[in-house]
Amino acid sequence: MKFHGIFIGVDRYWSPDIGFLSSAVRDATALYALFADGFGGEPVLLADADATKNNIVAELQRLANVSSDEDLVVVSFSGHGSTTHELVPYDADRSRLADTALPLEELAKLLNQIPAATLLCVLDCCFSGGFGAKVLVAPVQARDLESESDLLEQIAGKGRIVLAASAPNERAYEDVALGHGLLTYELLAGLQGAPEVVSAGKVDLYKLLEHVTRRVRIGDLHRAGHGVREIAAEIGRNASMISRELRHNRDLASGSYRPFTAQRMAVERRARPGRG
Repeated sequence: MKFHGIFIGVDRYWSPDIGFLSSAVRDATALYALFADGFGGEPVLLADADATKNNIVAELQRLANVSSDEDLVVVSFSGHGSTTHELVPYDADRSRLADTALPLEELAKLLNQIPAATLLCVLDCCFSGGFGAKVLVAPVQARDLESESDLLEQIAGKGRIVLAASAPNERAYEDVALGHGLLTYELLAGLQGAPEVVSAGKVDLYKLLEHVTRRVRIGDLHRAGHGVREIAAEIGRNASMISRELRHNRDLASGSYRPFTAQRMAVERRARPGRG
């Protein structure tokens, strides 16, 4: 098995009409370093000015030629998504997103041409507007919510996993104090050996994905004002577990539940010595 990866992050965009982010390049760089250290190979990092649409498409096409059915492939994107369901590369033009951004339809086609035993696609962006969210509001009408879900399902399949920071009608956030998008932070924590995802001394990919999605999902639902029972029903856990998670892992300064704070506090508690 060989490892192939493309890690894309855009903080500073060519167009003055597209707002800057603060953690997208750090997201891509951290994932690039962790996967390269763990799996070797020659992954590619595309950051800011290197993350043009043409470069992204060319690298995905290259993967289709060099990867095999026995390989592990990881493709990650951290940056703006658009309300019309495109990934926003460095050189995107807000007035011509259909031509200059990367639509999810095109991404799905490119990924589906890549042979792999396991292909993981990480999208730390969102496609729903809101203050502080990693989204570019397009000057045209957004497509219906089901269309994005259908497009992501075209990528997913046997051995193919899509890890998205938010559902079609939700927002994805980055946190300046944390230095990462919330999805990427949880993924990094898991890759560095969070006990919940380790099996026989190795990180279990499916446990990792469950760990990441659970905490991010709890944070999203709690931020949206859902109660404990609603959150429990949504993620398939019992209410007492959700209540305990929210109670034990609240951010002390704000009083709110934040995924990155929850992970840090859980790690700190595990590191404390037991009473003799």
